[in-house]
Amino acid sequence: MEIKKVVVIGSGTISSKIAAHLCNANIPETLLDLKTEISEQARDKILSEDDLFKLELGAFMRLIETKETQDRIKHTLATGKPLIN
Repeated sequence: MEIKKVVVIGSGTISSKIAAHLCNANIPETLLDLKTEISEQARDKILSEDDLFKLELGAFMRLIETKETQDRIKHTLATGKPLIN
């Protein structure tokens, strides 16, 4: 089944993120809400794929600096099994 176009109803936090993912996947979408100004505000929140990459990279870099994460990596490399700490 091929998705040709999507309508997202509501432009709150989750709906605007769904619309962003559709946009990044090159799926035409329409974002509807009760008021035009609400939809326009949601449009301003939509991030590009590059913006999402930068956010994910920043979160990863902060996480990799923690002792718990480093312990998990060392354990997995040594044993081949994940460490849940």
